[in-house]
Formats: sequence, structure tokens, C-alpha cells
Amino acid sequence: MELLYLWIEDYKNIYRQGFNFSPLYDFEFTPTKEVDGKVIEGTLIDKMNPTERETKEKFYKDFFKDDTTKNTDYGITNVTAIVGENGAGKSSLAEIIRLIRVEGIFEPSPITGTEAKTEFIFITNDFTYHSSKINLLNYNLTQKKTEVNKGLLEEINALNTSQHSLTVFYSDIIDFNWRSRNDFDLSTNNLLQKSAQRHETDTQHQGIISEINALKRDDIIRQIRLFKNNFLREQIPFNTPRKIKLVFHHRNTSVIHLERKYDNFVLKEKLTDWNNSDLKTNIFLHLLTSLSIIAHNFFAFSIEELNNIISDDFVESCNNILEAYDKSLKIRNSHSDDMNPKRVKEFIHIITNLDLKDFEYNSDSISFNLDSLDNDIFDKLYLSPTSLPIFDHEWINNKNQQIFLSTGELAILKLLARLYESFTHRFKIISKNGENASLHISDVQLNYICLIIDEGELGLHPQWQKQYLKILLETLPKIFPNKQIQLILTSHSPFLVSDLPKENVIFLEKEDTTGLCKVSKLDSMKHTFGANIHTLLTDSFFMKGGLVGEFAQSKIDDVIKLLDKSKLEKEEIEHCEMIISMIGEPIVKTMLRKLLDSKRLQKVDEHDDKIERLEKELRKLRGLVNRKTRK
Repeated sequence: MELLYLWIEDYKNIYRQGFNFSPLYDFEFTPTKEVDGKVIEGTLIDKMNPTERETKEKFYKDFFKDDTTKNTDYGITNVTAIVGENGAGKSSLAEIIRLIRVEGIFEPSPITGTEAKTEFIFITNDFTYHSSKINLLNYNLTQKKTEVNKGLLEEINALNTSQHSLTVFYSDIIDFNWRSRNDFDLSTNNLLQKSAQRHETDTQHQGIISEINALKRDDIIRQIRLFKNNFLREQIPFNTPRKIKLVFHHRNTSVIHLERKYDNFVLKEKLTDWNNSDLKTNIFLHLLTSLSIIAHNFFAFSIEELNNIISDDFVESCNNILEAYDKSLKIRNSHSDDMNPKRVKEFIHIITNLDLKDFEYNSDSISFNLDSLDNDIFDKLYLSPTSLPIFDHEWINNKNQQIFLSTGELAILKLLARLYESFTHRFKIISKNGENASLHISDVQLNYICLIIDEGELGLHPQWQKQYLKILLETLPKIFPNKQIQLILTSHSPFLVSDLPKENVIFLEKEDTTGLCKVSKLDSMKHTFGANIHTLLTDSFFMKGGLVGEFAQSKIDDVIKLLDKSKLEKEEIEHCEMIISMIGEPIVKTMLRKLLDSKRLQKVDEHDDKIERLEKELRKLRGLVNRKTRK
């Protein structure tokens, strides 16, 4: 069910605006009647010429498909980019599609429950759904469609199962005001909540930090699952690991601070001699130190009190601190997730009974091969809700060398891993009757996936932005095999726009007076496909006020003002010379250099005039002297 058109009456800064998502259609909805400020009737037409559509259908059939899906019914069927300046409505548009589709797949859409009580028209290539309050007049589309005024859920259930679709939403932007209920929402907001629930973190006491730590662990699980799929791992366009190493972070800042501050701390000598201990001993040593830090910093335990509790038996010492720690928690009516006494005791039990004989380990680390990572030791040490934050992880290649992934590589890895999980693992859902259920995508006959990615290239280096769409086009058919995929991307990036025909781009502007979202007409936009980035950036749609940073522009403007003066002081000339010498744009630099040189020549001319005047006066004086001498 490919999304072709969406008309929204009122949602955030989107007011009575239509959006075309397919280059094969040109829908237009015109309101004709309203009551109490709400549209109740209108005409909906498709302005695309049938002959033109027939030509485009042949062209676009395999345009976005990779070699494995060409001439099949599967693969990427359409790509739409939503671009525009900040505040133009890109994320709002993605959000409302998500509200209608992601939140409305297993239960009636909650969109009418929003403050705006939004009315909308939603057209796919299988059906047309619109709010019951809107009556469509002169409904004349070139393709026969089923028109419904019931809930979205009922219509989807009425379709043949082979036409069932799934919408997946991805965003790595954290919005503390957003809360979602659906498991096919892969946004960082939603996954933060899911991770917090899985790890049983108490966000009332620990706040967003606990949620983020839990999400980091869950993202590692997703990445491991992706790396274990050798076929998909080969599709990743950078060096990928073969092992994961858990490294004991014995030198964290709190430990170092404790060592420096207190010479008489009983563990100080042992902390400086950790290389002589085995891994288990070091785990207990670090755990004991962490408990000591918490007891000292948050419960005012003195170093003397800690020294009296701690013995050479680290396990016994941990339990002794936990007892004192637990009493303080009860007295203060406090709570801690990471060092909850019950959780720590469970962890101590796990470590005590841990069998490390089949693993590669030393005094401060233990390594696991990703291909054979099926045991629960790694999970107990690092990922399970009972594990404690005493390890960092490192990715290791097949040469036993650490792999350092850039921020951009990590962002791409996170995206692909989350998408892969959405297709390979079960999700909790709310069924029609309100009961909790579990769903695997293979449990239902889905042949269509709408993937919405909100600013997925945010933070990527320009080199990765250039490759961003190509990576998606090559990997998505492997992640979602035998599926039709519609890709909707919100973006700021001109690199993405240069990869798409302008008919596949929705250009959004923000009206100056109202701040409302406005769709720019395609006729007024230049062709984008294959356009170089400089050409795109010079278009006022992408960059207003030129291509130079505003600070640099202000300095250049200061130079221009100085050069406009009739006379310049020596210091002003030197200032202009310094600024001009730093300018990287050759044409601007040359023009300003010429202006400065003309000022210098003017200065020389002034000096020449002055010399000439002085010489004239000197000649006059000589003449007077000569006349007097003759007399």
C-alpha cells in the first residue's frame, strides 16, 4: 500500500496542505464547504496526464531497485525526500504519517484524539481513507480505489492478506515530549522507553541517564545480531568486527579521584596492582571500589568506616558494604538502579559461578567471537538487566586489532541494526480487543513496508551523506527480503536531493508572516538529479543569504565599508590586508585586493601631489634666495 497523497487540515504548522508522494500522480484536493471552521466537502482530482503517467511508470518501475530486485515485484518501489528549512514542517509531516500508520496499524488511529482534531485524506495505491467528516465530491481518479469512511484498522483487515503493509519509523533525535506505544517505532524516543522497561530502570529516580545507558546496551545487542548475519555484514560499507571484547574499566575517574584524595584508603595499593590479579578478582575489586565510592560520596561513609568494613575477601567485603548501604537506602527512602543491593547480590552470584575456561581472557578483558556468541555469559556480564556497569566494550577485527568506528559509521550501523531487528525479532503489540500480544513480521503476510526516516543523515560527515541513499538502496532489500519498500526521508542535505529527481522531492517552505508549512510548486524548482552540491546550495531554497558563514561575511562587510571611505589610516589598511589574506573565495579575494590596491595607489598619488607641492615651494624659496644674493 504505497502512500501516494496526504492532505492535512490542521496539525501543528501544517494547515490545509496537500502532499504528493509519487511522481506518477499529481493529486489536488480543493475544499468547497466548511462548517465551524472545519472542511466537510471538497473535490479531489488527479491532474497527471494518463499518457505521461504510462511513460513514467515504465521508467520508474526499476529506477530505485538494486540488481537483485530488478524485474521483480520486490525491492524499493519509491523514494520521497521531504526537504526544507528549520521549522518548515518536515518532522511534523513525518510525525503525522507515523500517527496515522504506525500508531494505527493494530488499533484505530489516535490522530483524531490530538489537540488539533485533525481531519485528513490518505491515498495509497490500494485504498483511499479519509475522515468521516469530509465528503469527497467529483472523486475522479484514474485508478479504481476502495473509498472508506470507517476506521483505518477495519479497512486494512478487509484487504487481502497479501496486501498487508507495515510502517516502520526511525529517528535518532531525542524529543522528551514524545511518547509512542507501538513497537514498530524505531525512534530513539520510543526505544529509550522500551530499554528502560526491559532493564527495569526506575526513571523517576534515575532519570534519562538510566534510560540512555539501557538503550546503549540494547543497541549493542542489535549490532551484534546484525554482525552475526554474514550476508548483511558484507553489505556494510566499512570495516566490521569479528569479535567483541569486554574491557574492565578499572581506571575510571571516580577511582582515580579516590586514590589521589585518600592515601589511607585500604584498596589503593590493590587498585595500583590490578595486573597481578585474575579477571574474576578484578571484577570484584572494581565492584567493591564502586560500592565504596557510592557509600563515601552519597551516604557520607568515612574512609575509616570503609577500611573497617573491607577485608582481603572481596566478596565478603562487597556483602558487608551492601548491608550498610541497604540500611542507608531504607533510612533515606532512596533508590538506585545501577547499584541496587538485590541486583548487586545477583551479579556477585553470577560472577562467583562463572566458568571462563572456554574463553579468551586476561586480567582486564574477555573476548567473544561474534559468530559463536550464543551463550549467556556475555549477556550476564554486560547486557542483561542484572549486569552492572563495570565493563566497556571494544570491537575487534579478524587480526585481533581494535576497530575505531567514526560517529558517522556508528550512526549508519545503529540505523541498519535497528531496521534489521524490526524484521527478525518479535514485538509486543496491542491487538484490536486491547489485549497484549506478540508478533513476528513473518506471522502475517506482509508484502509492503513503508519506512520513514526522520533526518537519518544528521551528524554524518559529507562523505557519508553522499553515500547515504545508495547505502539504503543496497541494504534495505536485504534487510527486508521479498518485500516492496517505500522510503520516505526527511532531510536538510543537498547530497540527498542530488540523488533524486525533483518529482521525488517535496520542497517545504515556511511562510514569513504565519510560519505555516507551504509546498513549493515543482514547476518553480530546478532539476535536482545529478546536480552538483554548489549549484543546489546557490538556490535560495536551500541557502538564503549566500554560501559564506555569517561571521566571516560580517568581517568581509567591515572591509568593504572601510574601502568605501575616501581616506584610510595606516592601521585600517593593515586590518584590511589581514582580512583579505584569509579569504578563501578567490573572486571575492581578488576584487577586495584590487580595491585595497587602489587605495594604496591613491595614497601614493596623495604623496606624489604633496611632494610636487613641496618641490614647488622649495623652488620658490630658492628663487627668493637667489634674488637676494644678487642684490
